[in-house]
Amino acid sequence: MNAQNEAIPESKKNNSRKEKNQSRLAKLEKVKETYKNGLKWILLGILTGAVVGSISAFFAHGIVLASAFRVKHPQLLFALPFAGLLWSSHTAFCLTKTKRVPIW
Repeated sequence: MNAQNEAIPESKKNNSRKEKNQSRLAKLEKVKETYKNGLKWILLGILTGAVVGSISAFFAHGIVLASAFRVKHPQLLFALPFAGLLWSSHTAFCLTKTKRVPIW
């Protein structure tokens, strides 16, 4: 085995080592890029979860408040058809006047 190693010139040994090192560096860069992308997506997921979770918590709290208000004022249930009639007539009036639906 020593005879074989002695037969290979020193420059080819160095080139082989350089190629191995470059290959290792390329693999390390790929791993580094993969971890960087993974961390980015984890942070984006955390941020999205926090925003959506906060919005849903506020919405749920609003539903609880609206339900409590409805329970305290049962007469509002009978006013709903009249409110719907008022809303639809207002929307129809705005449509004929401006040719578009009001935002509110």
